[in-house]
Amino acid sequence: MKTCFLYIAVVSIFIFNKGLNAQSFYTMDELKSMKMEAVDNNQYRLAKVIQDEIDKRNSSTYKLNKEA
Repeated sequence: MKTCFLYIAVVSIFIFNKGLNAQSFYTMDELKSMKMEAVDNNQYRLAKVIQDEIDKRNSSTYKLNKEA
């Protein structure tokens, strides 16, 4: 039982980490385009999430982490 839990925990962490890294594959132009499309379709929550990602990438801490 302990081994099963450990296996599930490791796999979950791996999948979660890949999900976070997947966000970095979009360029700023693609993000801005996706945001405008979301606004045009009245998907304001999605637009807010995309805007948060844009703001995060524009911050100085993101640039420092990206270089490391």
